[in-house]
Amino acid sequence: MRADPKARIVTDLMRRVERLGDLRGSMSGATLLDEIDEIGHLARRIGLDDVEGLAAMLGSAVTLHGLGPILLSYLDLIRDAVSAHGDAMSSLPFVPPVAPVAVTGLRA
Repeated sequence: MRADPKARIVTDLMRRVERLGDLRGSMSGATLLDEIDEIGHLARRIGLDDVEGLAAMLGSAVTLHGLGPILLSYLDLIRDAVSAHGDAMSSLPFVPPVAPVAVTGLRA
């Protein structure tokens, strides 16, 4: 069964946010800004306006203030926002696929 494209992107967003938190001390500012920009683009693709807005604010904060402690605060906010969208999707009811049934021998 194929995964929902939106769910895959939410999973990718969470992975990217976690990676930024883990590698924040070893990334250049330019690489960090590229990653933050990609998070914003992915969020926009699936309509997560709150996540996109937080990514834009984080990008501005990094540009203005560097790689200080504010980075972790924004990453926590983004992680919470993405997680909320993931939780909302997981609460949707699961509808199993229906196998096609061959219909034979019916008479009108």
